[in-house]
Amino acid sequence: MDENRTAKPQAPKENLAGLYLPSERITEETVSRSWRIYLLVIWFSQLLAMLGFYACTPFLPYFIRELGITEERQITLWSSVLVAAPSMLLAIFSPVWGWLSDLHGRKPTVWRTMLGGAVTVFLIGRCVSVRQLLALRLVQGAITGTIPACIALVASTVPKAHLPSALGFLQMSVFAGTSFGPIVGGIAADRWGFRRSFTLASAALLTGALLVMFFVREEFERPTSAQKGSGMISNLRDLLSNRSLFLMSLVVFAAQFSTNAQIPVLPQLVEKIEGVGLGSVSTTAGGLMAATGISAAVSSALMGPLGNGRRTLTLLVAMVILSALVHMLHAAVHDLTHLYALRVLAGIAAGGMFPLSNSLLAKCTAPDARGTVYGVSSAASYLGNFAGPLVAGIVGFTFGLRSVFIAIGLLFLLVALALLQLKHADIPYQTIASKSRL
Repeated sequence: MDENRTAKPQAPKENLAGLYLPSERITEETVSRSWRIYLLVIWFSQLLAMLGFYACTPFLPYFIRELGITEERQITLWSSVLVAAPSMLLAIFSPVWGWLSDLHGRKPTVWRTMLGGAVTVFLIGRCVSVRQLLALRLVQGAITGTIPACIALVASTVPKAHLPSALGFLQMSVFAGTSFGPIVGGIAADRWGFRRSFTLASAALLTGALLVMFFVREEFERPTSAQKGSGMISNLRDLLSNRSLFLMSLVVFAAQFSTNAQIPVLPQLVEKIEGVGLGSVSTTAGGLMAATGISAAVSSALMGPLGNGRRTLTLLVAMVILSALVHMLHAAVHDLTHLYALRVLAGIAAGGMFPLSNSLLAKCTAPDARGTVYGVSSAASYLGNFAGPLVAGIVGFTFGLRSVFIAIGLLFLLVALALLQLKHADIPYQTIASKSRL
């Protein structure tokens, strides 16, 4: 056989997500042997951060009253504004911080966001007027965003073979923090008062920042001048035109939209359930939210390993369809036991969507672009936080309370249809980075 004969080119191989990649790009990233320890540190730091941010939510209306706003409608208005305002700033600045993390490293971005959160939460506890509180909440939205920062750091630290499991494990800390943060904050406020509770929340965020700063190591190489490309705006424009990123961002938008859209309507739905007394409505609504959060935390940890392979996209579509059906069934429920079952199923679906979509993004994105990509994806998530309660109020006012759940179900069905189109597409490996080299 002629040794000088040109070798027959190999056909593109498929990666674990079922996406196509050139054979010359199939190499495992060099990672530290201590990645499991780093993952645990990041997980615990993210848990502390979510506990710190969400510990203040249950007593925010009462804190507003302490600042001098006593009329009930004014308290409701200020509470809505204070909850929504940071989400808009997070949506605007998340891609910016993600782009900077691709230039200067993901680890500094993580501890910077947590440190910024610690400072703003501490200062919020020293506010003397509601306008000061609003200003600090806006600053908090502009300089924080721990979730995309931690996702990008994990994606750049953990070996590819373990990445789906790691992202699911990380998402578990988010759900756990958002579920138990209000409980911890409520207990602290009743025991020590509002302002000391803000101090404790700030201490949790500061601890998370210090853990990442001193106990996590990132192997990061700064991009050269040629790799930085034409700048942030041009890179973001290319990213936003990418089909894969758009669809994964649509998934997290729908998930966050549904979660926050139900916050104002779920307690009202509980009032319509037979057998629930007026004196136990708040307790029942809280129990339903806790059931959703716990099931989501467990699901996020389990879905990572299950999605490690070509099943990732298939499982994601299944979770989206499950969420659509479950939310539509909310419109017909009249029994508390059935409602609890639906909330658990909704949590399972939500807990699966986040790690599966993040895993797909990691597998079709070059390592040097993951900060920007997860920043864009998280911006969609924060837009869902902002739009959910607003749209729910309009739909509920116009068509009735139960129509909100039907609208959420229809949104998820549209997302599922879009994902099914992606399933059979030929998507090159790291196609996102090929258009947006930083």
